[in-house]
Amino acid sequence: MGYLWSQLKKGRKRENFNSLKKRNGKYVLKTISTSGETEFSDIYSIQKLIDWSEHRDEAEKILCDPNIEIVTMTVTESGYYISEDNELNLNLKIVDDNINKKKKIL
Repeated sequence: MGYLWSQLKKGRKRENFNSLKKRNGKYVLKTISTSGETEFSDIYSIQKLIDWSEHRDEAEKILCDPNIEIVTMTVTESGYYISEDNELNLNLKIVDDNINKKKKIL
């Protein structure tokens, strides 16, 4: 059984999460071979979706379940630039450079 939980904010991530929830966790995996052949596969491994920011206790209870064998985590690139207060970290040089149009990499 698979679970997916995330800490979400407004915007596209929230929309994607809600869309996945409406489909009961089903998503389509697109695979492209080195020769350019494309294959689509329906994936049904996610059994429950939990938004950590709204249901933290439920998410932590699942993490403590002794039947859980594997936990994976993904932090998106933009997540590296968020402060402990959940705000854009303006003290980082890379963020400042982007704001001041010195570099465009975020």
